[in-house]
Amino acid sequence: MSDILIPSVQVGREFHADRTDKALKSLLKAGYKPVFMPQLIDARIVASNDSPLWSNWYLTPSVVVTGANKDGNPAVVFAHIPNYFSNPSNITGAINQGLVNYAGRVPEKEFQRLLDLEDGTNVFVLSGSDYNAYAGSSSGVISLKDAITHPMLAPFAGGLDRAGAYLEKHSKVRGNNIGLWHSDDLNDEGPLGRLLFVGDDGGLGADYILYDIGRFVGVRGRAAEGGVQNHAPSLEQVIRVVSDSVPPRLLPELQQRLGAMYE
Repeated sequence: MSDILIPSVQVGREFHADRTDKALKSLLKAGYKPVFMPQLIDARIVASNDSPLWSNWYLTPSVVVTGANKDGNPAVVFAHIPNYFSNPSNITGAINQGLVNYAGRVPEKEFQRLLDLEDGTNVFVLSGSDYNAYAGSSSGVISLKDAITHPMLAPFAGGLDRAGAYLEKHSKVRGNNIGLWHSDDLNDEGPLGRLLFVGDDGGLGADYILYDIGRFVGVRGRAAEGGVQNHAPSLEQVIRVVSDSVPPRLLPELQQRLGAMYE
C-alpha cells in the first residue's frame, strides 16, 4: 500500500489484489472508504505530473449499468454513489453466477433505483437519442478535441466542467490523444454493470472485466464518494495538500482553477 494525496482528504491509500472483489474487501476491512470516480478525477487534475495517480491505473466503485428503463427502452446509467457493486460480496456473487461479456448481472430493482436517482451531478442517465449517441460512439483512442464532445466523457467524469479540466491536465501529462473505452452491454438477460477505471496512460474506461486484477484508492473520512459535496474542504486546505508538489509559480493558476471547481 502507498500513500496518495486526494483533494478532499489529507491522504489516500492504495489497495490491490489479484481480483476486484478481493481488493475492495481488503480496503473496507482496513477501515477505508473507496474513492469514487469524480474525486479520483479531481485528484489527478491537481496532482503533479509524476504523481503515482498518473503512473498507475485505478478502479473505483463508480458504475456504468446498461438495461431497459420502465418504458422498456435502452438506457445507460453512470452512478458515482454507493451501489450494488460497492459491496464486494455482490461482485463475488456476480462472478460466481457467470459474467456476460465480462460484465456482472445487476438486479433489476437496483438498476431502476439508480435511474430514479438521476441528478446530473452524481448520477447520469443516457436514454433516447443520448443513448443512441453513446451506443454508436467510438471506443478507443481519440483526440482531446473529439473527446470533449464524446457522449461518455461528462457522465463518466461527473460533469462537463470536471471533464474539461481533466482533458486539459491530460494534455500536459500524456499528450493530445486519450482512450475512452466502453462496451455495448445491452442484452436480453437484464441489466449489466461494470466498475469505472482510469488507465496509467490517462485513459478512461467503462469496459472493465469484473473479475480482473483490482486496484482501488481508499480514504478515511466522509468525502469518499460522488461529486463536490457541501462538506468539501476549503480551497486553502486543498492548496495545502498539494502545494509541496506544485511549483510556486503555478499556485495562482491552481488556486483560480480550484476556486471554480469547488465553488
